[in-house]
Amino acid sequence: MSRMMGRPRRIREGRGIGEILSEALVYILIVGALIGAGIWYKVVYLATPGVALSGYLTAVNKGDITSQYWYLSATTKKLTGNIDQYEGQFKMARGLVARIPSFAVTELKVAGDQAELEARLDIRRTGQELYQATADSFTDRYLLRKETEGWKVVLEKSVLKSMKAAEAR
Repeated sequence: MSRMMGRPRRIREGRGIGEILSEALVYILIVGALIGAGIWYKVVYLATPGVALSGYLTAVNKGDITSQYWYLSATTKKLTGNIDQYEGQFKMARGLVARIPSFAVTELKVAGDQAELEARLDIRRTGQELYQATADSFTDRYLLRKETEGWKVVLEKSVLKSMKAAEAR
């Protein structure tokens, strides 16, 4: 008797509907988590008083008077006048340009539309180059008020010990 030889039958196993649906669910969950994280970052995190104070201190270190003035509260703007008058009255506006190698902001108390924050600033002494590491540490207490544009710094009610370093320029 002869035996017929043919190609072996290959059973082709494809992806089942269960596998496809479970992968799709995982992808949907990942995309949803990324969208949720983006919304949280944009809506919640960026609207905190700590971020506002960090922006203000960064603008002070850069010497960006326009950004500094934007972060000021309406009452502070009324007291200081326009941007040029702010720059003349407030020595930190230009006195700490490129002299703050680091700062740390901690929230002390947030109650309604007011927040009290503490900032520890390391300020390089005058006459030093950028690569020199000697810095004095100052702890300032800032009062921030929530206004229509976001959290704003109230300078007239803040306790700024770092003004000594700005005036020593």
